[in-house]
Amino acid sequence: MLRAENICKKYFRDTEESNYFKAVEPVSFELKKGTLTAIMGRSGSGKSTLLSMLAGLLSPSEGRIYVNDTDIYSLSDRELSVFRNKNIGVVPQGYTGLFNLTCAENIMLPAGMHRENKVSEVHVRDRARELMEELGIYELRKIYPAQMSGGEMRRMAIARGIINDPGLILADEPTGDLDDENTALVFRLLRRMADGGAAVMVITHEASGREYADECIMMTAGECFFDM
Repeated sequence: MLRAENICKKYFRDTEESNYFKAVEPVSFELKKGTLTAIMGRSGSGKSTLLSMLAGLLSPSEGRIYVNDTDIYSLSDRELSVFRNKNIGVVPQGYTGLFNLTCAENIMLPAGMHRENKVSEVHVRDRARELMEELGIYELRKIYPAQMSGGEMRRMAIARGIINDPGLILADEPTGDLDDENTALVFRLLRRMADGGAAVMVITHEASGREYADECIMMTAGECFFDM
């Protein structure tokens, strides 16, 4: 599903020792369909930078990233946007959402962004309802983000990230503001998405996240260490 070949990320920083530093050291790996991979490590270790590169949001300084055998950074901005909308579900860190749209409208937004990827409105509404019910936010469907808690917005973002049932799901701290019950609920959902054929990668500080993962990547100072 996804193949990263010797990717790294460098940033300019002029010091006596070097004129750059590596936020992510060179690494190669694959994310296979039907698997859930957890990324763990301290803040500042490069986890979000790595995820952003895999999602097509941040160009690697070196290396290539293939999703379904497509070199995503060989695409134009427009082509990459359409491709990502169809194939990659991204759950960003923090509170995200358009504050002039209701919870349900925010969730359904990706399904209507590109004409090339549109599916029937009935299917989108049914899928949105299913996800909201599963994540315990269906009663908030007509509520605007300003009236929602951080945890509710987090679950809204998760539903929005997978509304198109993408083959690749990349989630950055999706349970950061959730209690134990909702954390387990989210991980069970992501595990089911993986069991249904998606390749799922999750950045998490939750020790319980390892219970749902097929593989764990530990990151320290930009280096990846793989733990099956």
